[in-house]
Amino acid sequence: MGSLVAFLRTANTIFNLKSTQGCFRLFFALSFIFSAVISSGQVVVTPATPSVGGQVACVGGASMILSPIVIRENPPPTSNNEDIGGSGVLLTNQTIFFEVPAGFVFTNAGTVSLSPNDASNGVSNGSVSFSGAVLTLTYDVNNSTGTDATDVITISGIQVQAVSGPTQSIHITRQGGTGTVVGLADGTVVGSFSSFNPVLTYNVTGGGTYCSGGAGLVVGLSNSDAGVSYQLLLGGSSAGMPAPVAGTGSAISFGLQTGAGTYSVQASSISSPVCGPTLLTGT
Repeated sequence: MGSLVAFLRTANTIFNLKSTQGCFRLFFALSFIFSAVISSGQVVVTPATPSVGGQVACVGGASMILSPIVIRENPPPTSNNEDIGGSGVLLTNQTIFFEVPAGFVFTNAGTVSLSPNDASNGVSNGSVSFSGAVLTLTYDVNNSTGTDATDVITISGIQVQAVSGPTQSIHITRQGGTGTVVGLADGTVVGSFSSFNPVLTYNVTGGGTYCSGGAGLVVGLSNSDAGVSYQLLLGGSSAGMPAPVAGTGSAISFGLQTGAGTYSVQASSISSPVCGPTLLTGT
């Protein structure tokens, strides 16, 4: 019958399919990269979370809008309430810095609203700005009367973007600033979300010999990630390929395969909205 040589690869990975006397031997090896309320001391913090339930930040993708960060003096006072600012003082241009880890940036600081926003009796004159991984809250506070009301600071419309890094859980934390807020120490979590990036490397499993007219050989992955959907492609197309297979945290199978050509695998997050598909590469 002659010799038929077809190469099946994902990125630098080569599948070699040969025909000798009516039998096929398939060799392959593939690896690829693929709201709760926090009561903290004297204030109550409602952390920011994705505004769309179950949403993740796609690494290299668009910005994600978060729900508001709310910082509220607690418990309600019977006379004085000076958790923000301190007792008997008038302070201007106070700052609180909120940060995301390396690989993430703020793309919109949103807006800040203050309640009751009384310059003579609590927090007032609030603003927010951002630069890279830092969001800055600036405000004045007047507790000199000793009768200030329960102050509430709400920051709405914050947007974050995942620039690099693996799939992981991310926290927004306070990291410095001149503002004194009892119970909002450095490291306090004020927001949480997750990112998605298929960067792990796994091997294709299977191989062996089959004859013309045979059932073919099983193609699988040595491992997979939960929350990720894997699609097998032939010649860059999913036509005729099995349905996407959900990652389980262990090995998965794409079933029996017989076609000759270039195979590749792409990954998408199992989330709403979906991150991907991302074509996986390997060596």
